[in-house]
Amino acid sequence: MDVTRNENGSHSPAFDEHWEPVEQLRWHAGVVALATGLRIEVTGHGGIPGERVDRLVYGTVRFSLTVRGTQNLIGNGPMHFADAWAFLDGVKTGAIAAAGSPDC
Repeated sequence: MDVTRNENGSHSPAFDEHWEPVEQLRWHAGVVALATGLRIEVTGHGGIPGERVDRLVYGTVRFSLTVRGTQNLIGNGPMHFADAWAFLDGVKTGAIAAAGSPDC
Protein backbone atom coordinates (compact mmCIF):
# COMPACT_ATOMS: atom_id res chain seq x y z
CA MET A 1 0.00 0.00 0.00
CA ASP A 2 1.34 3.43 -0.91
CA VAL A 3 1.16 5.73 2.10
CA THR A 4 2.25 9.36 2.01
CA ARG A 5 2.69 11.91 4.78
CA ASN A 6 0.72 15.13 4.56
CA GLU A 7 2.17 18.50 5.58
CA ASN A 8 0.12 18.42 8.79
CA GLY A 9 1.66 15.08 9.83
CA SER A 10 -1.35 12.93 8.93
CA HIS A 11 -1.13 10.14 6.37
CA SER A 12 -2.88 9.50 3.06
CA PRO A 13 -4.81 7.37 2.83
CA ALA A 14 -6.13 7.77 6.34
CA PHE A 15 -6.39 4.56 8.37
CA ASP A 16 -9.69 2.75 7.87
CA GLU A 17 -10.74 0.18 10.47
CA HIS A 18 -12.96 -1.50 7.86
CA TRP A 19 -10.03 -2.59 5.70
CA GLU A 20 -9.07 -6.26 5.68
CA PRO A 21 -6.46 -7.01 8.38
CA VAL A 22 -3.64 -7.45 5.86
CA GLU A 23 -4.43 -3.99 4.44
CA GLN A 24 -4.39 -2.50 7.94
CA LEU A 25 -0.91 -3.96 8.50
CA ARG A 26 0.24 -2.81 5.06
CA TRP A 27 -0.89 0.71 5.97
CA HIS A 28 1.02 0.55 9.27
CA ALA A 29 4.07 -0.82 7.41
CA GLY A 30 3.82 2.15 5.02
CA VAL A 31 3.79 4.59 7.94
CA VAL A 32 6.82 2.87 9.50
CA ALA A 33 8.60 2.82 6.13
CA LEU A 34 8.08 6.58 5.78
CA ALA A 35 9.52 7.18 9.25
CA THR A 36 12.54 4.90 8.80
CA GLY A 37 13.36 4.69 5.10
CA LEU A 38 13.05 0.89 5.24
CA ARG A 39 11.18 -1.25 2.72
CA ILE A 40 8.59 -3.43 4.45
CA GLU A 41 6.38 -6.15 2.97
CA VAL A 42 3.40 -7.74 4.70
CA THR A 43 2.01 -11.11 3.64
CA GLY A 44 -1.16 -12.68 5.04
CA HIS A 45 -1.40 -16.42 5.74
CA GLY A 46 -4.83 -18.02 5.80
CA GLY A 47 -7.83 -17.02 7.81
CA ILE A 48 -11.32 -15.98 6.86
CA PRO A 49 -11.70 -13.05 4.44
CA GLY A 50 -13.61 -10.20 6.06
CA GLU A 51 -13.00 -11.45 9.60
CA ARG A 52 -12.76 -8.47 11.97
CA VAL A 53 -9.39 -7.47 13.40
CA ASP A 54 -10.59 -7.54 17.02
CA ARG A 55 -11.25 -11.27 16.54
CA LEU A 56 -7.91 -11.68 14.72
CA VAL A 57 -5.63 -10.36 17.42
CA TYR A 58 -4.96 -13.95 18.41
CA GLY A 59 -7.20 -15.66 15.88
CA THR A 60 -6.58 -17.76 12.80
CA VAL A 61 -4.97 -15.21 10.46
CA ARG A 62 -1.22 -14.81 10.70
CA PHE A 63 1.19 -12.53 8.88
CA SER A 64 4.81 -12.56 7.78
CA LEU A 65 6.87 -9.38 7.55
CA THR A 66 9.98 -8.69 5.51
CA VAL A 67 12.04 -5.61 6.38
CA ARG A 68 14.80 -4.47 4.06
CA GLY A 69 17.39 -1.76 4.70
CA THR A 70 20.44 -0.85 2.64
CA GLN A 71 22.26 -4.07 3.49
CA ASN A 72 20.01 -5.97 5.87
CA LEU A 73 17.02 -8.24 5.50
CA ILE A 74 14.91 -9.24 8.46
CA GLY A 75 12.13 -11.79 8.00
CA ASN A 76 9.72 -12.47 10.78
CA GLY A 77 6.59 -14.54 11.06
CA PRO A 78 4.17 -15.91 10.76
CA MET A 79 2.66 -14.02 13.67
CA HIS A 80 -0.76 -12.87 14.79
CA PHE A 81 -2.11 -9.39 14.04
CA ALA A 82 -1.26 -7.77 17.40
CA ASP A 83 2.25 -9.23 17.37
CA ALA A 84 2.84 -8.07 13.78
CA TRP A 85 1.66 -4.55 14.67
CA ALA A 86 3.95 -4.50 17.73
CA PHE A 87 6.86 -5.86 15.67
CA LEU A 88 6.47 -2.95 13.24
CA ASP A 89 6.42 -0.52 16.18
CA GLY A 90 9.66 -2.10 17.42
CA VAL A 91 11.25 -1.82 13.97
CA LYS A 92 10.37 1.88 13.90
CA THR A 93 11.73 2.52 17.40
CA GLY A 94 14.93 0.57 16.69
CA ALA A 95 15.57 2.23 13.34
CA ILE A 96 15.06 5.72 14.73
CA ALA A 97 17.32 4.96 17.71
CA ALA A 98 20.00 3.49 15.43
CA ALA A 99 19.87 6.52 13.15
CA GLY A 100 20.66 8.73 16.12
CA SER A 101 23.49 6.48 17.30
CA PRO A 102 27.06 7.67 16.59
CA ASP A 103 28.00 4.05 15.83
CA CYS A 104 25.79 3.87 12.75
